[in-house]
Amino acid sequence: MEIETEVVRGRPIRAEGRRLVPVARRTVGVWRRATIGRGVSARGGSFVRIRPVGVMVREGEEERLVPIPDRTRQILRRFLAAAVLVMLFSLLVDWMVGGRFEEEGNGE
Repeated sequence: MEIETEVVRGRPIRAEGRRLVPVARRTVGVWRRATIGRGVSARGGSFVRIRPVGVMVREGEEERLVPIPDRTRQILRRFLAAAVLVMLFSLLVDWMVGGRFEEEGNGE
């Protein structure tokens, strides 16, 4: 599979004396497969992902990038962290409770 990533700029927009240029990261992936023998078959596929990175703002001679945070990624990371913590807490409780029941059951 071939994967290529590049930063691309959109068309400039003028607003209130500023020049705004959207900036995004484009990732393109392509895969292909061909088989020759007993006939010919071919498969292939591709994907494109475009993620906004920020907006380049130019006022006079000053140019700066205003980042666009990826809120979805931040939220998913928090959900993952919460799930891991719940799992670890459950394992700890199970270990603590399981150990007590085994001690009580063996002491007949």
